[in-house]
Amino acid sequence: LNNVGTIEDSYTFEIANSLGWTVTAPMTVNNLAAGSTANLTTLIEVPADATPLSVAETPITATSVLDTGLQRVVRIFSEVQPRPGLTLTPSYSETLTPGEPFTLTHTITNTGDSIDSFVVELETVDSWGELLPTNPTTVTLTSGAGGTVDLVVTVPPFAQQGVFQELTVTAVSSFDPNISATVVNTITAKATVGTRHVALSGSNTDNNCTQSNMPCRTLFHAIG
Repeated sequence: LNNVGTIEDSYTFEIANSLGWTVTAPMTVNNLAAGSTANLTTLIEVPADATPLSVAETPITATSVLDTGLQRVVRIFSEVQPRPGLTLTPSYSETLTPGEPFTLTHTITNTGDSIDSFVVELETVDSWGELLPTNPTTVTLTSGAGGTVDLVVTVPPFAQQGVFQELTVTAVSSFDPNISATVVNTITAKATVGTRHVALSGSNTDNNCTQSNMPCRTLFHAIG
């Protein structure tokens, strides 16, 4: 509060709140010299059951004691921050035939107290999976609601039996990046049957030798 007048003055304050919240603030400032400033502290108490994202307006009206027609108003707008939360399930462990797509469905549940948009991302680099419809994708859910995201996994057709990859999927709240949930899917290649291909220019590394364009290097590996 700044007394911009030319004489000492005192002031009274009128406080309201559009949602009926409790507001604590000084009701008077006495004998403020001309050109002087008084710092005022206002405490707004947000009820525990306040609706997330609701906005309360707190107008504070200052009135001169010397001239009650002289008033100034400041307005404080307070938004209730939500308490976000989520779960992401399940984590899968699957043994799959190379070259055959397989869909994993993950369920995301909004355990927070407000609608939220969750960014879901497949984090694994050079992944065997594809998150649908895009990576990352956004799922918007009301409080308590659930939704699903699909991860289509295809083990490379050349993958040797026992080769595996862990595919990590994470969902993050749009309100707070520290609120997240993660699943880890372990995908292992099955044994394959069929013709084996061998060439001196080939490679045995993690190779099942079934692909003519990716032959093994040794016969022992191809039939072992």
